[in-house]
Amino acid sequence: MSVSAHVPDLEPQDGAVGRIKTYADGERGTHVSLYKVLGGGHTIPGGSKFIAPKDIFGNTCTDFDATEAIWGFFEHMGRK
Repeated sequence: MSVSAHVPDLEPQDGAVGRIKTYADGERGTHVSLYKVLGGGHTIPGGSKFIAPKDIFGNTCTDFDATEAIWGFFEHMGRK
């Protein structure tokens, strides 16, 4: 089973939007989420938009923090 959702566009001026698709009902109750960034560049979502020059690396999506999403996955999906 999968569920798709839009990530709220918290910063319309950043030029990027996020989508999330969660696949559930895996073995032992596992799930995984795929985050997709439309209009983003070669930067990490939620990262500093001042480090990477936009004209070289493109837009930085600020609608969600990829580091927090990755940590949340591992925090809740540890071995049982």
